[in-house]
Amino acid sequence: MKSGTHEMCTRLLKFADGKEVQWSMWVDAYKFDHTNPVQIHRKLTNEHIFPNQSEKMRNKLAEEVLDTDMLTLMEAYQQHMGANGSALDGVIELLKNTSVLIDVFRDRRTVNESNDIRL
Repeated sequence: MKSGTHEMCTRLLKFADGKEVQWSMWVDAYKFDHTNPVQIHRKLTNEHIFPNQSEKMRNKLAEEVLDTDMLTLMEAYQQHMGANGSALDGVIELLKNTSVLIDVFRDRRTVNESNDIRL
């Protein structure tokens, strides 16, 4: 949540190819989702986007902003942005990876071997 280019931001995640990931991208996607008559990410709430100190420690909230539903929302938001949508390339790349990890962690089946197809 401290990532970005504004005065109060102290961090900025940048990929080697220059793509950036900023928390404001999640905020904007959340606002976009709430203006639609049919929400794409139905579990997303204010607590996810604007958490207080105790909510920042909840793994469930973190999972839900990094899962497949968030990836779907971010891709829809990118399409909505049109030509400016390329600004979300970095966050979409991040979500493509984190959503796979979240799926593995949520899976009730144990991972017994390093060659498990989920890995």
